[in-house]
Amino acid sequence: MSTYPKRPKTDSNDTFKRPHSSVEDLEASTQSLSNILNILDTTIKSLDNETAEFSRQTQLALFDRPYELVTENDISIAQTEIGKTIDAELDILIQDSEKAIEDLELEEERLIAKKAEKQNNLDELTRMIKNTETENAAKKSKSKSRPNQAHPFTPQQMQELRKLDNERARLEQLLAYEDRRLAEKTDILIELQKRNLETEKRLESEKNPTPAEIGEYEQGLLKQIDDFKKKIQQRKEEMAERRLQAEHEQQAQAEAEAEADQDRGQQETSNVSLSETIARYRELFDVIEKLQKASSRPDFRASDEAVKECEAELEQFYKDIQQDMAKRKAEQSNQIERLKRLFQVIIPDQAFARTAGRILELLYASDDTKLPLGVLQEEFPEASESRHNFKKVVYWLVSTHIADFDGTHIILLSTSSTQ
Repeated sequence: MSTYPKRPKTDSNDTFKRPHSSVEDLEASTQSLSNILNILDTTIKSLDNETAEFSRQTQLALFDRPYELVTENDISIAQTEIGKTIDAELDILIQDSEKAIEDLELEEERLIAKKAEKQNNLDELTRMIKNTETENAAKKSKSKSRPNQAHPFTPQQMQELRKLDNERARLEQLLAYEDRRLAEKTDILIELQKRNLETEKRLESEKNPTPAEIGEYEQGLLKQIDDFKKKIQQRKEEMAERRLQAEHEQQAQAEAEAEADQDRGQQETSNVSLSETIARYRELFDVIEKLQKASSRPDFRASDEAVKECEAELEQFYKDIQQDMAKRKAEQSNQIERLKRLFQVIIPDQAFARTAGRILELLYASDDTKLPLGVLQEEFPEASESRHNFKKVVYWLVSTHIADFDGTHIILLSTSSTQ
């Protein structure tokens, strides 16, 4: 158990010690309270500095904001990013302006050289005219001194003189035109130099854009976004129009196919369906595979009857393949005719449709569905381009992925559309 110190006994004779001790205690307490108050004031100031933003945040929290608060840090980051973008754009502009200035300087040198050449020609022509005038004046003076002689200017000389006058006038006009062009190029060069200086100044001043400039940049971005939205809407309208056109083309294709079916009439087909033919081919391939496995054994010996049976099966298999190929070739010819008629239905320009059908017919007829460009150019000579539109048809076939062009050959990409 803790013991408290006993209170010291006071001397009864010294009556002034106790009041004096109480005063000192009060002063010490007062000093302690003052220190505590100072500490509290310092703490309150620190808390005020830390919580100064709370009231503003509380007021802002009362309202629904469709945007985020922008702090000074965000503004500085945005300024840095915009500065980078502006620096890159200004570097490109400076490079373009320097290139334009170099081109203009070269153009100026060329024009000056051309002007000097024209001036020399003009001086030479002027000298020739002066010599001619001097000679004519001398002849005229001689004609006055000898009036009985013929006129010194013959019609041929008058014609030559008129030609020289016209040439001099033309050269003077050309020289004036070149002077005007040189003056215009010089003005443009001076203007570009001024703009280059202004751009360099802006490069220095716009590295740290102001909030107002940031607002202008945002307005520019919003304008670009609006332009993109308009382009997207326009693209959607174009796609809708193409979709509608494709539906019309599909409808026309269906009508053409129905018409082709009616024209074809009661065409006879093979008694064996495609699935049965495939099953027969698979069965024969299985038999051949079994024979290969059996023949690979060391003790294998085939009987004459088995060999004859295999030869008969292989011969029948070869005949079936030949019949199937002939049938497919006949069907392909009918399909090409149907495709040509379909082009004439869905393409308004009949010459364009006939050319497209003929190109596809030649491609289908080739063994590897590929033809040299020279062969097609012989079929469609360039002199008659306005009549058959060969180049436009090739471009259309390539753009619609029906065919491809590797520089020397036109290649048919797919035949599924006609099967």
